[in-house]
Formats: sequence, C-alpha cells, structure tokens
Amino acid sequence: MNCSELKERFRKELQRLQYYRQFRLQTKEYSTKKGISLYYSLIKKVDGELKVKYIGRRNKTVDMISACKYLDKSIKMIESGASVRDVDPNYLRHQLSKPYQTLPKFIYDLAGVINFEEWMSKPHIFNDNYPKKKCFATKSGWMVRSKSEGMIADLLLEYRVPFVYEEVIDVDGYRIAPDFILLSPVNYSELIYEHFGKMDDEEYVKKANWKIRQYIKAGYIPGVDLIITYECRDLPLTRQTLKKIFDLHFGRAICM
Repeated sequence: MNCSELKERFRKELQRLQYYRQFRLQTKEYSTKKGISLYYSLIKKVDGELKVKYIGRRNKTVDMISACKYLDKSIKMIESGASVRDVDPNYLRHQLSKPYQTLPKFIYDLAGVINFEEWMSKPHIFNDNYPKKKCFATKSGWMVRSKSEGMIADLLLEYRVPFVYEEVIDVDGYRIAPDFILLSPVNYSELIYEHFGKMDDEEYVKKANWKIRQYIKAGYIPGVDLIITYECRDLPLTRQTLKKIFDLHFGRAICM
C-alpha cells in the first residue's frame, strides 16, 4: 500500500468517525493491585466553555477519540511527505499525548500492520530448562543466559524490534527453542535469531551445526529469516557488529 492509498483509506475512516472529533480526553493514573490503571474524562467545548465528563476506564468512546487523533496526525504527516513506515501506529502512537496512545485494533488493521504488543503477548511455550542460568537482566524485562544475549535483547529494544526469548517451536519435527524469535518491523514477518557463544568448544560447535542444519532443512534461509551470530573467547560479539546486522535488517524501522 502506498502513501496515497493509505491517506485515502484514513480519510474515509475519519469521515466515519466525524462525531468523535469534537471531544478531547484527559486521564488520571490510579494504583491498583494489578498495577497502574488509567481513568478517562471526556472534554467538550459547549457555548465557549469546557465541559468535563468522567467516563472511567477505557471504552469504545475512548477508542474512537484516540483513533481520530491518530488518523488526523497521520494524514497531516503524509501530506507533509511522511512515508508509510512513518505513520505505522506501532511507532506513531508514542508521539500522541498519553490519553490517546492506546489505539483500537481496527487502526492496526486499517494500516495493514501487526500490533507489536499483541504479537508479544499471545500465548507462548517457553524453554524452562535450567532456569537458574537465566541470570542476566535486560532493559525489556527478559532474563537471559549470557551477557551477549543481554546486549542483543537491549539493542533489539533500541531498534524497536519485537521479540520473544526461547519460545519452543517445531522445527522439522524437533522441538527447538531459538534464542530469539523476532517480528520484523519492516515487513511483519517472523525471523529466528540464534547466537552461538562458545565456538571454541568442539562439542558446542557440533550442537550448533546440528541446530543450523535443522533450520535449513525446515526451509529457513540464513541472512533472510534466520540471523546467526557467533563468538569465542578471542573474538567476542560487539555492539558495533550487531548494529551493522540490525541496520541491514531493520534500519528503516528505527523509531523516531
């Protein structure tokens, strides 16, 4: 979908939601047993005065008003020369004021993209072998097994690439838990990322080669939907190397 097509699609949707454009939102945060919850109030100008109506938790009205804010901003950005990627709701929502940052599902469908948060929160089966070895904390909250994996996870966060860690999947009949499964923010395809960190260990190398063979037999293509990095004691993985790899795969998708 090109910018003209997307703009026209957004314009028609905004016309459908015309009624909600007269409202604004304000929020208050309250601590609950489940964490921080947002409660909304509706603001409307009546006879030159601002009228405030408390509506509580997020509901359909909140969703429609948030959608209008996103659509308004997207159309203006496209008219100013923005790309389709620039108005991806996964990124653009963070540029909206806080009351409008939670967008309804139909906005992602309208934009033709996958909701990153929804993708990450879907049910997963994770590798629970040797949980005590997951002792390295990352900025995204995942606990990983090595400093290098921690560096990878933190850089994925910087590039705003959604990922899950050690999800168990079927690969050519074998249950395998890749280090990372990524969702490309460029074309919304899933990629596997394996980092092999003990390449000076002969037995480890044999296991790594076996794993790579299974991926290739299952149809994965190294450098396309299978990213592989290596290191050994004398040649550790560096942030500079990772950035070159991520620039190649995801550079266009870095959040503004």
